[in-house]
Amino acid sequence: MKRTGLVFALTILFASYTSVFAQKIIRGTVRNAVTNELLPTANIQVEGTFRGTTSNLEGRYALELKSLPATIKVSYIGYATNRVTITDESPSTIHLLLKPIVLEFKEIVVTGEDPAVSIMREVIKRKQEWQKKLKTFMGEAYTRLTLENDSSIVLIIENTSEVYWDREKGTREIIKSKNHTDNIQEEFVFIPAMAFSNFYDDDVEDLGNQVIGPTHPDALKHYNFKLVGQRSRDDKIVFDIEVTPKTMLQPTFTGRLAVLDQDYAMIEVELKPSKSVILPFPIDEWNVYNKQQFSNFGQEYWLPVDVNSNGDVTISMPGLSLPVIKYRQLTRFVNYQVNVPLPDSIYADKTIFQIDSVSVKNIDFASLKAKTVPLTMRETRAYETIDSTFTMEKAFKPKGFLARFIEITSSTDGSSAGDVKSDSSGFAANMVKSLRKNLRPQLRYNRVGELHVGLGSALNFGSRISLRFSGAYKTGQKEWAYGSGLTLRLHKRSNTYISFDYKKDIEQRYSSYNYPQILNSVLNVFGREDYFDYFWNEKYVVKMGH
Repeated sequence: MKRTGLVFALTILFASYTSVFAQKIIRGTVRNAVTNELLPTANIQVEGTFRGTTSNLEGRYALELKSLPATIKVSYIGYATNRVTITDESPSTIHLLLKPIVLEFKEIVVTGEDPAVSIMREVIKRKQEWQKKLKTFMGEAYTRLTLENDSSIVLIIENTSEVYWDREKGTREIIKSKNHTDNIQEEFVFIPAMAFSNFYDDDVEDLGNQVIGPTHPDALKHYNFKLVGQRSRDDKIVFDIEVTPKTMLQPTFTGRLAVLDQDYAMIEVELKPSKSVILPFPIDEWNVYNKQQFSNFGQEYWLPVDVNSNGDVTISMPGLSLPVIKYRQLTRFVNYQVNVPLPDSIYADKTIFQIDSVSVKNIDFASLKAKTVPLTMRETRAYETIDSTFTMEKAFKPKGFLARFIEITSSTDGSSAGDVKSDSSGFAANMVKSLRKNLRPQLRYNRVGELHVGLGSALNFGSRISLRFSGAYKTGQKEWAYGSGLTLRLHKRSNTYISFDYKKDIEQRYSSYNYPQILNSVLNVFGREDYFDYFWNEKYVVKMGH
């Protein structure tokens, strides 16, 4: 027995030794085998696992293999999947080649219902079947945000995190490490991965709107689906489907979907909000496409592989505008564990996004490069050249007649806690202080909106500009009410002002000195008749006074 135990112990020790030292990091590019063209966002997966990565916009990738030998599977729509076995003797740089597939497809002839409608009907049906079985998942995420002006990259923020999802309890995310360009000095700046849009959800949160997803049970009532082409992935057809809204009354998306035949699963989407989606103030235009890929990793659940958002954002208000902001964000998910018990401690804290301060301070981000998506050449140069003097104010200099009233103050000018500094290092911290200092709860009740629960706050830019924000939830309509405003004092020593306000809320048709809102709310709660009539109102107000 002793000899057997010794052999067993040595076997376990040897197995542990080999698993530790059999790790390998490989890097390279993904290319078209015929034209040598680089292939961005190619899906690279360690076969038989939930591990993998995607190539960046330049087609470059980095992947850490936990054990060897390992087979990596590289897939891209319109190309034959390539499988490569990696051993300890394999080189560290491996360029992956994919052969394009050219297949003859039957001409699409539409005589009645578009084929895309029946395809999406089956996609929705299949999704409802596997989604019922999905209870929980956990995984790892890498997120990167890059902002540019018309000439250069302005900032980069990167972080890795652990993500958790429970059907009943919702999502949680713990930031494990972070990195950013030197012009950002705030301690707690990070980009949550779980704030991304999962376009396989029924309702997709986007720009503060609840948008009906393309696989919602009622999607066929709200979207036009049109089959516009066919491609291939190995021996299966991929249907390209154009998506357009049927009505402007319901927030929807527009763009295209790629659906895998036989599985009837979305494997790729490229969507942007339609014009029915209300942009939050002060965003004037949001020309950003979201590209997302899905995989079942050899199982039955179709989970996000990544999400890439790319486009232009315009921010403006009357008298004040910023240059166009070029926005790019990517999130990559790996190492899923599906239908496993999640730690109770994760949900003990009600905060959705948390920071593991010990891990963030002690992990060297440079050592995690194999677990991230490689930087592009321009992003690498930005890290080398951007310093603390390159502030947001310099990169996005405001224009308009209000721009000259914005005071650029240093962090040592003795201004109050309510003033927002314009220097990069103190901007976010002072903004948070100002928001907290001026935070005001909102609570009232009436027979139409029922309970109105919300918050309002304000930001002061120097002594002459203030911004106001408010948001509340109406339990009666199950809708959000919100508003924002700006007040400008025309001179430091004058009480002359001009203000602009926007508001969307339930309002009384008339006012009364005898029935203030608080009194009417109390009477309503105790079953007394509501004194007022109400209507949903969206309004803009401009005032000038002294």
